[in-house]
Amino acid sequence: VERMRSWVCVVCVVLCVVCVVSADAFATGDVVPARKRSQFKKQRTQWSELIASQCPRFGVDRAVNLQLPADTLLSLDEQRGSDYKFAFEFGGVRATPSVLVYSVGTEAKMLSQLVFEFTHTRGNIRALKYTTYYQDVDPDRPVVGHRVSVVYKWIDEASDPDLSYASTFVVFLGLVGCVVIGFIIWRDSG
Repeated sequence: VERMRSWVCVVCVVLCVVCVVSADAFATGDVVPARKRSQFKKQRTQWSELIASQCPRFGVDRAVNLQLPADTLLSLDEQRGSDYKFAFEFGGVRATPSVLVYSVGTEAKMLSQLVFEFTHTRGNIRALKYTTYYQDVDPDRPVVGHRVSVVYKWIDEASDPDLSYASTFVVFLGLVGCVVIGFIIWRDSG
């Protein structure tokens, strides 16, 4: 009987671990926490959270406007030869390298649209890449913060449905087995 109790405890612990690991996944429409930080002249700001209305929704294609902060108001002398960049992180996954927002060199350009493409499977972000679109700006005028169109696209990585059902079946079977063994031990000990 003591050996059976140990076996039941091991099975219960394994099932709890499986449930906790799968509970970490996002459901369709969940807000994916997002953070950003800026870099100018090799100085970085602290990470700051995006507000919920600007964050991606898991598995939902959508577009939002991201207001660049007022600190992008730069004098002409500050702009020359310096790049203004942003780094983004979504649900713990970083977009690398940093996104160039504004650059003044031989020609001046400003970020106009940023498209993030998330690849996901079963509630987890597997990969992240982005595409940038720029517009030319007058290098002789200071840049005042402006809005950037941010597009979130989601690609569901093809997963084998048989494996998905199989893992669910194994968890269910383990749970039923745990209950049956627990009942047998309870009946034999009483």
